[in-house]
Amino acid sequence: MNPRILPSHKVIFTVFFFFFWILCLVVGSPVLAATIGSGDCQPQRCGNHTIKYPFWLSNKQPSYCGVSPFNVTCISSGGQAETLSLNVFDGLYHVKNIFYENKSVQLNAAGFDDDRCPLPTFNITSGLYPFDLSSANKRIFFLSNCSSPMNLSAFQNISCAADGGLAYFGGEYNGSGKLNFSGGVCKLFVVPVVGYIDVGIDVNYSALLRTGWLLNWTAPDCTVCSDSGGQCGFNDTTSKFMCICPDRVHLRKCG
Repeated sequence: MNPRILPSHKVIFTVFFFFFWILCLVVGSPVLAATIGSGDCQPQRCGNHTIKYPFWLSNKQPSYCGVSPFNVTCISSGGQAETLSLNVFDGLYHVKNIFYENKSVQLNAAGFDDDRCPLPTFNITSGLYPFDLSSANKRIFFLSNCSSPMNLSAFQNISCAADGGLAYFGGEYNGSGKLNFSGGVCKLFVVPVVGYIDVGIDVNYSALLRTGWLLNWTAPDCTVCSDSGGQCGFNDTTSKFMCICPDRVHLRKCG
C-alpha cells in the first residue's frame, strides 16, 4: 500500500475527537452515562410531599436527578412528621407545598414553625435565579427598634415583640406603593406572604408568617421526557437537560 495515502496521525485524531464530541452531546458525559440507572430518579416521598424533577432529595437520590439549586432535604427527628427543607436566599426554609403544574413552591423560614413569636430579621428580595417571588404574594411591613414612639393607625402592635414591633399588611408584593411615616427612625423589614389569605384588621401575623410565601421557578421542562416513559435529569457538567431511559440517556425523550 502506498504510504502516502495512509491517513496521518493528525487526521485520525481529528476524526476520533469529532465522534467523541458527538457522543458527549448525545449522552452528556460518557462516565456519567455509564453510572446512571433508569430507576435512580423515581419520585420520592417526604411527609406529604412528592419529590421529583427539578427537585431532588439529597439524602436519597443522585444529584443528576434534579437541578442543583433544587436540592431538598428530608428530616425526621424524635418521631415527629418528616420536614422537607430547601436552602435558598442564603438560609434554610421549610417547604409547605410544591405546585408542579404552575412551577411554584410555598416556603416559610425554618425558625417560624417553632417560634412563639416569629418576627423577620431579614428582607426577602426578588430576582434570585432560578427562583423568583410570585406576584401572587402580598407583603407585610415590620417596624422594630423605633427610636421614639410611633403613631401609625394602619400598623398593628405586635404584643409578643420585646421591642414593641409594628406590622402592616401592605397589598401586592410587587406594588409600587411606599410607606410614608415620620416621628422616628425604625428598622424596616418587608416579607412576602401567600396572597390568598383573607386578612382582616386584627390579623394574626405570627400565623401569617408561618403560612409562608410563594416562589416561582425556572427549569428545563420535563413533560416530553416523562410522557415518553423516561425520568428527567440534569447534567451539571454540561449544564444540559437529559432524559434517563431504560436503554440509555437521551437528550429530550426516550425512543
